[in-house]
Amino acid sequence: MKNVCILPSLHPLIDEFLQGKVSLLLSCNYCYLMLVANSHTSQHCS
Repeated sequence: MKNVCILPSLHPLIDEFLQGKVSLLLSCNYCYLMLVANSHTSQHCS
């Protein structure tokens, strides 16, 4: 999911698809929190 956090800043259309940086932050924070909560989820965020 990490790529999902990077692509929008590189591609405005994707950022728009995520309905703005709020959704982007939520996605990144969710991914980060999952990493912290369970290192096993790192496979989903790589």
